[in-house]
Amino acid sequence: KKKDCSNRSVVTTPIEIVKYIVEKTLDPLCDTLDPVQIKKLRIADIACGSGIFLEEVFSYLQSKCITWYLSNDPSHLETIDGNRWKLPLKEKKELLTSCVFGIDIDIHAVEVAKFSLLIKLIEDETAPSVADSNPILPELAKNVFHGNALVGDAELSGLNVSNEELMALAPFDWEEMGVTDGVDAIVGNPPYVNTEGMHALLPIPEVAIYKKKYKTSHKQFDKYFIFIEQAVRKTAENGYICYIVPNKFFKIGAGEKLRALISKDQMLVSLDDFGDAQLFEDKTIYSSILLLQKTKQDTFVYSSIDSANKLWAGEEVNKIELNAPILNK
Repeated sequence: KKKDCSNRSVVTTPIEIVKYIVEKTLDPLCDTLDPVQIKKLRIADIACGSGIFLEEVFSYLQSKCITWYLSNDPSHLETIDGNRWKLPLKEKKELLTSCVFGIDIDIHAVEVAKFSLLIKLIEDETAPSVADSNPILPELAKNVFHGNALVGDAELSGLNVSNEELMALAPFDWEEMGVTDGVDAIVGNPPYVNTEGMHALLPIPEVAIYKKKYKTSHKQFDKYFIFIEQAVRKTAENGYICYIVPNKFFKIGAGEKLRALISKDQMLVSLDDFGDAQLFEDKTIYSSILLLQKTKQDTFVYSSIDSANKLWAGEEVNKIELNAPILNK
């Protein structure tokens, strides 16, 4: 389950959504890359919870490498049950530790995410296949971090915050991730918390930080506005951001600054609008899937989807390609 900073369960993300978002984001990144180039990618979920998006990113990258080797160097791969192929464990470890990154404010979720990724790593391994690997499992302390992805040194600059408040804020030092020029993609399902909920649940200085340090904190803003803005900040030029978020941000007054952020630099690649179709079993949420790229787009695709099952099945949905300049705040 995804959690917000109050340890309160928000939504459970169906695996179909996770797969769709990961493929939608990474297909254009990985399309022409070989395994050596893929290992240079840096993909993150900055509100990773127990790591469901990170697991899918890791699976996707493995699959892309396997496909390349099957066409170019099949002898590099190892065979497993069911006429299937896998990468050598050493290469899987390199992919995981080089490419997959997560941050979450829930320290327990961080440990679960690390454990889940290690379980994913040793899927289909046997005693002979791990014999030459020492240690078998890598350390993921530099991949999945505990901290508040929305509050760091830049956001705390110029603010008077006590040590007690600092502990509650759990600021994250982005230099720990070791990615100085931004990550190549950010995916996920950020927490949805309205302004009233933030005042009730967050440390006292945190909402003040949002209002002073983030452009999208407009009127009765939602916490996912801030996550989108931070994702844009922390993504490299030409990088991608793909989030599933409520669709009301493009309909309400409070979303004006977020819409301005997206439209000013023409970052919108696609917007899947699910209208009143429900994607989550445990919450009533009117959803959209937002794909951005940090480079100017000439056009974007808007899809109106009345059935998520059509999308997961690859069936045609109602969509239209529009000129990017028509969008404004």
